[in-house]
Amino acid sequence: LELKETGLVRKIGVSVYNARQIDAIFSRYPLDLIQVPLNVFDQRLLHSGHLKKLKQQGLEIHARSPFLQGVLLASPEELPTHFRIITNHLQQYRRWLAANRLSPAQAALGFVNQLPEIDAVIVGVETEKQFCQNLQDVRTPWPMCDMRQFAIDDEAIIDPRLWHFNTSGREEAP
Repeated sequence: LELKETGLVRKIGVSVYNARQIDAIFSRYPLDLIQVPLNVFDQRLLHSGHLKKLKQQGLEIHARSPFLQGVLLASPEELPTHFRIITNHLQQYRRWLAANRLSPAQAALGFVNQLPEIDAVIVGVETEKQFCQNLQDVRTPWPMCDMRQFAIDDEAIIDPRLWHFNTSGREEAP
């Protein structure tokens, strides 16, 4: 806060994983910015009202993990066994994508980008080509529809901190 008062820092923010962390932090500290996980499957903060409340308090909200670490971009058979429990859910989502003529990336970015509470969407890229494709995908017109049908509350699925496998999909000990 002292650095902000002297002008060396313009905004103070945090990155959180869930509503419990938001409630704990905002009851103790005055913040300007928050980074939250948000995607088609992880809609917890949207439906709990936390995003709306934060926006009403004047916070800048950045959404991270719109691709859910690649889960929303992969076909069900490409995913580690950890995700077999949501195979039907993934297939239903893929049918919705096809019916709306959206690629997985267009839908993932479009869903987050169309929310009025969101000021910025954070994605990781490995190449310039990916970066350019993401810019193109985020500009795809979004079909007005309720995406609640795709929300998942199981934290073992939507919180990557709870995944127990490496990037090759091989199971690891917790």
